[in-house]
Amino acid sequence: MTLGVMALATIPGRGATQPTVIPGSVAFEGGMNIPEGEIEIYFDDPSSSDPADPDALSTRLRSDGNAKAIEFLLTVDTDVSGVREIIARLERNDGWLIARGSTVFELGAPVRIMLHTVMY
Repeated sequence: MTLGVMALATIPGRGATQPTVIPGSVAFEGGMNIPEGEIEIYFDDPSSSDPADPDALSTRLRSDGNAKAIEFLLTVDTDVSGVREIIARLERNDGWLIARGSTVFELGAPVRIMLHTVMY
């Protein structure tokens, strides 16, 4: 499997806690190359005290369209113990949603997200 360039992203936190490093990868269904665009990875945090800021725990990666998977390390400086799911959205440069995927989040386990084509 061809892997994309490893992306390092820091997600700013809402409090001063020990940083957590979360390894992960994003791949596209069927083993195809991930289409060109921007991938937003965000945590579905049901314990968030600020519902007006749902993307407080999010980051963005670029896909050049040439990789079957993109590995990343997320460094999060906030408590993620209440997070249950991590979601990824792939959008074209014009903002059109191409694919979406999610996975159950387990602290200490690598994150593997499979993107599936969005049908309109």
